[in-house]
Amino acid sequence: MDAADAMAAINDERDYNMVDDACHSPTEWVAIITHELGAVADYALNPRPDTDWLKRALVKTAAVSVAALEALCKE
Repeated sequence: MDAADAMAAINDERDYNMVDDACHSPTEWVAIITHELGAVADYALNPRPDTDWLKRALVKTAAVSVAALEALCKE
């Protein structure tokens, strides 16, 4: 996956979750990001032979981080 593919995957995830991102407080954003990052940490502690799972978890973590930034910029 190159940078363009990674950004496309993050944008696709953002588009998929737009409805759910409407009204989170900064504290909620931190909790959501931490939850997604926990999935990445779980992979690090319990590696799986299939790296697609890790890629998906990283995309979700990045997409939530972008959503949080977008929400803060709207304030």
